[in-house]
Amino acid sequence: MKQCLAVFLIIMSAVPSTAETDLKTPHTAEASICPDRPDEPNWIRDLPAQDAYKRVLVQDIYRTRAFEQIALGGACPCDVRFPSWATAEHEFQERFEDADRWEMLEASREYNERANELRPAVMDICRADGNW
Repeated sequence: MKQCLAVFLIIMSAVPSTAETDLKTPHTAEASICPDRPDEPNWIRDLPAQDAYKRVLVQDIYRTRAFEQIALGGACPCDVRFPSWATAEHEFQERFEDADRWEMLEASREYNERANELRPAVMDICRADGNW
């Protein structure tokens, strides 16, 4: 019995505790396409959980505007597929900084609808360029 307990304690001491895990730090796995894509700005990444809808809205703006540029230009280079976050940040600040949560959620829905309309054409363009 003591041997079993000793083995159990040795095994458990080798397993990292979930309490030690930093859940705010993103796991950075290198992207298979466009590995030099810009990182999401720190202020977006560091928003508290109760403001997650703001992060989602900025991400939705970012994706939609990138898709629009790809569809408009008919090409999918990495700097268009994954542009600087500056345009999405600016649009968020100009249009939604003073908006309430429900307005932001509605805006996210609208951006997603637009991105989903563009997705089939954008996928075809980006696949042809090797960036999907």
